[in-house]
Amino acid sequence: MRVACPNCRAQYDVDGRRIPPGGASVTCPRCQRAFTVRPAVDGDTAATAVPLPPPAPHPGSAAPPP
Repeated sequence: MRVACPNCRAQYDVDGRRIPPGGASVTCPRCQRAFTVRPAVDGDTAATAVPLPPPAPHPGSAAPPP
């Protein structure tokens, strides 16, 4: 199955049998961005890549300047 990073558009072949029904969180080797891959549905050859929300700031960390 073919997977594309939603951030940098790099494409990878992934064994669809390794993706659980609920999806899997993966990290793109090219840009290091994490995203969720969902299994292909009804004979599709491409999985759906769903971007994850940005990480929440750590408690007690200073907010970035505007």
